[in-house]
Amino acid sequence: MMVNGKGIALRIASAQKLELEDEFEEMESRPSLGVLIIGDDPVSLSYLDKKEAYGREIGVRVERMEIDPRVPLKEIKSAIYSLAERHQGVIVQLPLPRGAHADILDCIPMERDVDALGSRAIDWQTSGNSPILPTVAAAVRAILSEHNVDVYGKKAVVVGKGKLVGIPVATWLSRAGAKVTSLSRGADLLIELKEAEIIISGAGEKGIITPEMLQKGVVLIDAGTSGTTGGFQGDAVLECAERCSLFSPVPGGVGPVTVAMLFQNLLTLTHWQQQHK
Repeated sequence: MMVNGKGIALRIASAQKLELEDEFEEMESRPSLGVLIIGDDPVSLSYLDKKEAYGREIGVRVERMEIDPRVPLKEIKSAIYSLAERHQGVIVQLPLPRGAHADILDCIPMERDVDALGSRAIDWQTSGNSPILPTVAAAVRAILSEHNVDVYGKKAVVVGKGKLVGIPVATWLSRAGAKVTSLSRGADLLIELKEAEIIISGAGEKGIITPEMLQKGVVLIDAGTSGTTGGFQGDAVLECAERCSLFSPVPGGVGPVTVAMLFQNLLTLTHWQQQHK
């Protein structure tokens, strides 16, 4: 079965509209999102356009603040603090330009970090007290839940150990009771993937997963994207779908659901902020 990420995102958006109308009408301020984009990378701008469109669809204001990557770090931090004063949620649009300081994400206040990628947000999750998951992990969970895939006790392989996909997805799978193996780039996938019942890939390397690596009936969620002249492509070739009981394509699989979960995190953290005033 092929994952219809756009369809899942539409259903989530409908529920969020109702939540905004029913639960947030009486609140002092309606949830809004501040986005800092550093530079003018076309991939980053494309991702941001999708988030702004989703926000308009459900009725959430999104403020875009653009900043030159050559400005001093203190100005970038000041911009983040400024957004945090005006919005319930703040993100720095990824990917960051080459040479950007890795600690930029750590400037986002924990309770406003809707991507949940800053160090304090990660510590919050590790403590078990955070009400949200990082957006890609939340999207993977939503897709598996949509298709009634129970991860408990399953052999799960996560390809890639990145901060955006690999680490948060592996952490969530482990907590959900899966038997998790995390692979770095360069691992022998032909050997490592053969017995996997669930594969989540976030390596960002075009076509590194091919059908002969997979056992029949595996669940394969492709969360890796790499840009080409023909658009975005995933870690897995499309022919893998023939061996999978569930397969998420790129584009149209994890991506739309990740955007939906970003806004779900915003709503959840807005509730948390109201409760902990």
